[in-house]
Amino acid sequence: MSQTNYLLLVFFLAMSIIIAGCAGPKFALDTASVSVKDILKSIESEQKKLVSYGSTCRISVDSPEFSGTFFAEILYQEPDSLLISATGPFGIHAGTLFIGRERFIFHNQINNRFYNGSVADYKDRNFFQFPLKLSEFMYVFAGK
Repeated sequence: MSQTNYLLLVFFLAMSIIIAGCAGPKFALDTASVSVKDILKSIESEQKKLVSYGSTCRISVDSPEFSGTFFAEILYQEPDSLLISATGPFGIHAGTLFIGRERFIFHNQINNRFYNGSVADYKDRNFFQFPLKLSEFMYVFAGK
């Protein structure tokens, strides 16, 4: 075997060991011995470890008042802060929504509207072209 072939063999062997070492441990779940209640408890305990997250998503809405698709960047900070920045068709910035523990800020760039104040003041109002109240945003976008 030539020295070049030997070096290639050693290289591929080393790379195979490195790639195999990067894989996590195999997780197997015996479904016969685990109940649904145990699985839900496990999911809930893992969800409580979540402190913050960020996401970019496409949201489609189809209702009698509004039908369309927009892109949103969502940032959530435990326990109660949510920031959503929405972009409409052709990359047009549609608006920004911030919901904090006590503060609410909403800027609709398309209609040139700005709302600011206490969350309690705006909790049951609908600012959007689709039927979703401010009090429902945490449930929809943060799962809380």
